[in-house]
Amino acid sequence: MKKTTILSLDGGGIRGIITCIILRYIEEQLQYYDKQTAKLGDYFDLVAGSSTGGLIASIILCPDEARKAKYSIQKGLELYAEKGGDIFQVSFWEKLVNPFGLLNERISQEALQKNLNDFLGI
Repeated sequence: MKKTTILSLDGGGIRGIITCIILRYIEEQLQYYDKQTAKLGDYFDLVAGSSTGGLIASIILCPDEARKAKYSIQKGLELYAEKGGDIFQVSFWEKLVNPFGLLNERISQEALQKNLNDFLGI
């Protein structure tokens, strides 16, 4: 019987960089023990995430022309390092009006979409 592999990623805003660091270690181990070009997206049957976890899932599952994982998790680390401040920036006023993101999302969907499009070249 074939095993089903599932990766579940939690949210946490800019703290998603910690998730990326852990996933990079796993990917490095796969590259060492399996094949040098290994990418996480090719090793899971199902990947799910909430908030920033969904963002990471979309990066590692983005397919290339052969329907294999296009990006390594390193691309996720680069995204958080280069664009994290822009994506996850919440103004002081927004923190007062919408504490803990209870009334609506804590990050700007426009900023997220623009930065992803720029970064991934979509």
